[in-house]
Amino acid sequence: LIDIKTDSLKTLNALISLLKKYPELINSPKLKWVISGNRPAAGDFDKYPDFIWFAGELHKAYSEKAMGRILMLSDNLTRYTQWKGRNTLPEKDSLLLKQIISKAHQLQKRVRFWDAPDFKEAWETLMHLGVDYLNTDHIEALSLQLTMDN
Repeated sequence: LIDIKTDSLKTLNALISLLKKYPELINSPKLKWVISGNRPAAGDFDKYPDFIWFAGELHKAYSEKAMGRILMLSDNLTRYTQWKGRNTLPEKDSLLLKQIISKAHQLQKRVRFWDAPDFKEAWETLMHLGVDYLNTDHIEALSLQLTMDN
């Protein structure tokens, strides 16, 4: 997942030029290059090489053509809840999140939220809701938590 914070077109074109120098990376079935953050217009997703995928946003509608280039759907968690992760997620927020996540999964898209609480209790809640990818600044702690849970 590459989160572009600068000009989407210039940065993405520079990234593509760089990646083309490494065919073993762009042709690997184990790697997916997913662009998030500043992205080109969804109507232009198909203009990029097949090894480039995009993260769509959960709250937006996309054409079938654009969805064919979207690997995952992301959004700011605070768009749906003000929950800070230390207490129980309010039931109405839980139902809304489950509905949104289910809709994405029906489209065969994985889900990620940014600006989400970043600690054990929050990770557990998000995983229970069906979130596929967790954003974290605490990789070792999350890894340990996942190891302990399995």
